[in-house]
Amino acid sequence: SQLSNLPILKSASNSWAYLRVADGNLRLAHADQLHLDLWWRGENVALDPGTYLYNAAPPWDNPWPATQFHNTVTVNGLDQMTRAGRFMYLDWARGCVLEQSPQRIVAEHNGYRKLGVTHRRAVSFAQNTWRIEDDLIPDSLLPRTFRLHWLLPDWEWEIGDSHERVEISLKLPYGLVKVVIGGRWLAVSLARAGRLVYGAGDVLPTRGWVSPTYGVKKPALSFTMETISSDAVKFISEFIFPDL
Repeated sequence: SQLSNLPILKSASNSWAYLRVADGNLRLAHADQLHLDLWWRGENVALDPGTYLYNAAPPWDNPWPATQFHNTVTVNGLDQMTRAGRFMYLDWARGCVLEQSPQRIVAEHNGYRKLGVTHRRAVSFAQNTWRIEDDLIPDSLLPRTFRLHWLLPDWEWEIGDSHERVEISLKLPYGLVKVVIGGRWLAVSLARAGRLVYGAGDVLPTRGWVSPTYGVKKPALSFTMETISSDAVKFISEFIFPDL
């Protein structure tokens, strides 16, 4: 079953995570290798976009299986696999778990092998902090565009950035959840319900939404960090929860 391809980590602070790692032996409907779902005190903090409608008019004709809408890294704006229709992908990306313990998982996938890039993700937690390290490992010195995406709940937010990191504060009744993302980046943006709310650039109308059930869509916060590099790239994301 697909559930067996979801390594799970649980912390002692009422939070848990699901990391999507499929070995390619499935009829994959989403290009979502190394997508991460994160929960805290029953709140889904890092979201899966879900499935909205299969037969709607463009651009709503099932757009969210694409890699760019999931909590993972996209290379050169391409999906991890070749879309072959509304419900299926070809050229399956193969994922594998390299390391797993009660506090840490490391996995990688080869969906960008045609671009000469391996994506490796390490997920770990300590106390109230989840840490996600994304390593993009190239096999040649060619410039490529790397884009990290996080889909976050539609909560009250504040954002600030420096040359080294971006910090997003999300307000909950329990307190503030902080999301800190670091790396060598050229551009960051935050979108909600198809509109840019921070940063610069064009936003797809399908960006910044989540579908909790079929046929229903709700606003969400879509964060991206993007860079161009011919060398290896590393993004580090930390989700820091209140000490309750």
